[in-house]
Amino acid sequence: MSEATYASREPTARTPVFVATFAALLAAIFVMLAFDLFLARLDRRASESHAASLYADGVARLRSGRPLDAIDLFAAAVSVNRRDPDYSLALGEAQRQAHRFTDAEAPLRALLERTENDGAVNLAMARVMLGENRVGDAKVYFHRAIFGLWGADSITRRLDARFELIELLATHGQPQELLAELLPFDATPPDSVALRRRLGFLFLQAGSPARAASMLREVVRRHPSDADAYAGMGEAALALGNLETARVDFAEARRLKPGDPGIAARSALVDSLLDAPPAATRRRR
Repeated sequence: MSEATYASREPTARTPVFVATFAALLAAIFVMLAFDLFLARLDRRASESHAASLYADGVARLRSGRPLDAIDLFAAAVSVNRRDPDYSLALGEAQRQAHRFTDAEAPLRALLERTENDGAVNLAMARVMLGENRVGDAKVYFHRAIFGLWGADSITRRLDARFELIELLATHGQPQELLAELLPFDATPPDSVALRRRLGFLFLQAGSPARAASMLREVVRRHPSDADAYAGMGEAALALGNLETARVDFAEARRLKPGDPGIAARSALVDSLLDAPPAATRRRR
């Protein structure tokens, strides 16, 4: 056989060997890559499980009134798994309950940079601002929480956030601000007695006695032994200038709660206004 024949066959003989070697090498790379990914998944799952355990322990400490212990556990959970926003949110809440308001801002602001419309995070920040007596900032975050994004049970969570804002405005706000937040509840169903009772006194505080009387009227219709509701109706009638109605309401409140000095004093005031000459009545009111 000639040298030319050997020369022509040699590359052909080596090609299958090269392909087999390359395929084996490639298969080995894929196997090692798959094994590395498997180990990474195992490590991630172990880390997530450890972080979840730390978080659960932190929640238990927080519920038992030990926020300082909870802070350490939540901080550890965050360091292990930074992807879960619940851990950072819990850390901020624990720091707030421990009155570490400045520390609480950091994890919450980091969360707001990622999800600025998150209702729960904005509510947590509102509480921190309130703890620092930054009332104006707290109002802003409460509004963002009310209109923010919530997960499950969003209606209840928004309602709770609005009432936290309402309680803040009842203490630190102007009557007009308070009334603006109360108006969405103007059409509260009659069977929501507890809510109507609460709203009745808030409408009084907001300077809307007609709405207060409307709320409380349904309360006493369903619970005729509620002395405070009758007294609230008396206050509403007094503010509206309906002195006779106020006298009747306060008299019923005194009958139901005879030992209450506040009700007795308001009832006596209405009696004196009705018994006084018109000019004196205008001066005393």
